[in-house]
Amino acid sequence: PVMFTAGHCDQGGKVTMKWTESGAYETIGKFEQSVHEGGTGEDADIGLVALNNPGIVGDSRVLDRRPVEGVASEVRPGDVVCKYGVVTGRKCGPVTAVTPTKVVFSAPAEVGDSGGPVYLIQPDGDAIAVGIAIRGDESGSVAELVQPWLQKWQLTLDTSKPAAGGAQPVGYGK
Repeated sequence: PVMFTAGHCDQGGKVTMKWTESGAYETIGKFEQSVHEGGTGEDADIGLVALNNPGIVGDSRVLDRRPVEGVASEVRPGDVVCKYGVVTGRKCGPVTAVTPTKVVFSAPAEVGDSGGPVYLIQPDGDAIAVGIAIRGDESGSVAELVQPWLQKWQLTLDTSKPAAGGAQPVGYGK
């Protein structure tokens, strides 16, 4: 099992995050691959973390409550997407531009939000994966689309429903 994050987050060594009620940073795995070509335009910025913590493996929900039912094959200007950033929390806004590898949308971001999920919310509350937050400011965010990377790295999105009693990420769902 693996998860995507921003490639510029790869500092070598283990990957840690706060994901349980303890509020402590816990090791979840290590970078298996990362690409960071820069921070403008179509520069690729994606990382792949190999998960090795059995508690986090098998819980593919977004914000501990939104099951991921698939990956977006197309996002259009005007669609509303949401992101979750460690600093700004959940922010949503309309898509303002789409390129072959990026989606730009009007949801504020701050340093530290990179690597968070970007998703569409279906009418039933489930999420459709769109991308990974890679940069932004008070006026909007940019996400790396995940569909091209799923294909390039021959990965399949986990859409299984979480097992009962799975870990509850700290503060997610607020």
